[in-house]
Amino acid sequence: MRNMASDVQPDSAAAAETGTEAGLHSGEEKFRALLEAAPEAMVIVDERGCVNLMNSEAESLFGYNRTELLGQPVELLLPERLRDRHAGHRGKFLEFPATRPMGAGLELSGRRKDGSEFPIEVRLSPLRTAEGLLVTAAIRDISERRNADRLRASLQEKEALLRELHHRVKNNLQLVCSLLSLQAEHVRDPAALAQFDEMQHRVRLMAAIHEALYKTQDFFRLDVQSFLQEITSNLLRSYAAQPGAIEIRTDVDSVMMRIETALPCGLIVNELVSNALKYAFRGREQGEIRVELKPAGEHRFVLRVADNGVGLPADAGWNDPQTFGWQLVNALAEQLNGQFEVRGDGGAEFTLTFLETVR
Repeated sequence: MRNMASDVQPDSAAAAETGTEAGLHSGEEKFRALLEAAPEAMVIVDERGCVNLMNSEAESLFGYNRTELLGQPVELLLPERLRDRHAGHRGKFLEFPATRPMGAGLELSGRRKDGSEFPIEVRLSPLRTAEGLLVTAAIRDISERRNADRLRASLQEKEALLRELHHRVKNNLQLVCSLLSLQAEHVRDPAALAQFDEMQHRVRLMAAIHEALYKTQDFFRLDVQSFLQEITSNLLRSYAAQPGAIEIRTDVDSVMMRIETALPCGLIVNELVSNALKYAFRGREQGEIRVELKPAGEHRFVLRVADNGVGLPADAGWNDPQTFGWQLVNALAEQLNGQFEVRGDGGAEFTLTFLETVR
């Protein structure tokens, strides 16, 4: 029995050894399969800094076949100017191995086989094995992110410049208003004084547009609804002889309009409403002005300014092409590729169909 047992023991040991080898081989295959399935480029380096394993993603990222890199220094994947420094960093990592980003806070670069460089992000993890300590590097190409960051920074810089531009234009226009006001103090002729006053309103309107663009996140378009309401409110306070006697009703859709369109549109409303406030209700205690702006198709709008006043008498000047107000309104309408319709009986009504400026 003892001889039989002695005969069996070597066979059992061999079987156990064979089973261990099979288990190790199976574990190695699973590890390689996991490495290959990783969504990122994976490179495993031994304590000497030589490439031990890599997956297909790493081959695609760096342009090498893995047989070209196995056993080679990992510094081949770095630009030449960084290789000596990297060797020192690698030694420090091996002294205190722990999972962490490589070069935290630094801009890292990889080098492809063709010599081209690209920004990378690397996460290091220690891997202890029977053969010694290995280092797993998960490498990600962050070129798109870096380009997006640069584009975002460029856009922020341009936004800051545009904001400053609108702010300076507004301040310059306010300075013009102040100069007009100072000059008006020396004017005695009522007609000339009225022209100074009208000019100040026009300049203030342009300044208000740049102020609105300065405050908004969109430096090219503004909300016409709030803008036109502000214009009419300011005109009513300036020209209405008795508070509450004249009412301005606005029916304006909330539309974002480019400054190239909003400015002439606002100036037209300014001219038509101020004219109505000055002339439409002579001899009347009350009156109403209506301001409407509605879409009329793609990039097309209809602006209507109407009142229930006395209509358009000859001395109002709006049927005289020589008056500055009518010249200005017509010039602005042409700028908008617009067509005017004027009705002067039973009150005045101005209808402008125009196109928004599209780039």
